[in-house]
Amino acid sequence: MNYRNPTYTRNEGEINCEVEHEKFGWIPFTARFDDSEEVGRALYNRILQDKNARKIEVAPYVGLSNEEYELQHFRETATVSEFQAKQALDDFGYLDRVEALMADPETPKRTRRAWQLAREYRRLSPTVLEIAELLMLTEEQLDELFKHALIIEA
Repeated sequence: MNYRNPTYTRNEGEINCEVEHEKFGWIPFTARFDDSEEVGRALYNRILQDKNARKIEVAPYVGLSNEEYELQHFRETATVSEFQAKQALDDFGYLDRVEALMADPETPKRTRRAWQLAREYRRLSPTVLEIAELLMLTEEQLDELFKHALIIEA
């Protein structure tokens, strides 16, 4: 099997590459040392053998680390109920400030309406980000607030 452009992935034991398919030409393929199919295991070993024999270079992984990927995934998926959000804000001493901001006519009407009507809050929602900015919270502080909220039970 012909292959080209091998690149390590974020996960140890995986190499992304392209393989030449008789019908479709060059197609993406991920070779794994523990692949359930023999072809994947064989290609992974062959790429490493070619690398060790200095026939090819395997490009390093360029992208998010596992920790960065997990943080990004957390931020994209973290959703808390209205109760969890407000209790966490209270636990961290922010609830009175947020309620004062929502009572301020200078706070955008959309933000005030979202605060009043939302039944859940997503970590990356515009309203949450706006409130965090008004409170001058860092990304890390907002992450901690959501992590805390996620463990609150009614």
